[in-house]
Amino acid sequence: MKAMILSAGKGTRITSVRNDIPKILIPLLDKPMIWWNIELLKKYNINDIAINTHHMFSLVKEQLGSGEKFGVKLNYSYEKEL
Repeated sequence: MKAMILSAGKGTRITSVRNDIPKILIPLLDKPMIWWNIELLKKYNINDIAINTHHMFSLVKEQLGSGEKFGVKLNYSYEKEL
């Protein structure tokens, strides 16, 4: 089974809190928010995940990589324009 995580927004409502990283990488408890989504998908045997990105794409890809550390396969869909 496959899934897609939509995360292409700029996160403009949180820029007063953090503007140096994209919203999906802001820590929630002990890990970035998107990790919770990936781990939940893996828990339900969804191992092929696409992530749609725009804002700070290279940082997202650098932090998440191929998905190997989560035990899943991550693919990226980069939007040049929103």
